[in-house]
Amino acid sequence: MKNIGLFECILIEIILLSLVWLIDDYAGSLLSLVLGLLFFTVLILSLIVEAIEKSKVPKWYFRWLFFSFMACFAVLFVFTIIKGGQFDWMEGIF
Repeated sequence: MKNIGLFECILIEIILLSLVWLIDDYAGSLLSLVLGLLFFTVLILSLIVEAIEKSKVPKWYFRWLFFSFMACFAVLFVFTIIKGGQFDWMEGIF
């Protein structure tokens, strides 16, 4: 069985986030924002720890975290542009 590469992982993440956005924009925006910030936080902490003390963590781990962070915010940005900033869950607020 062939291992899934970085590109395939990011593509699957983008497809799943896009499906969530298409079903419910509130859940999509919340999931994109929370996952993006989570990936970013773990990446920054991992880089700080790696700078303090070298570990045997493979380089693909840092690349995966970075591209996952970027994918979440790319999906958030694209769907915000598509929706024009007018989400269904914001209609009752303003």
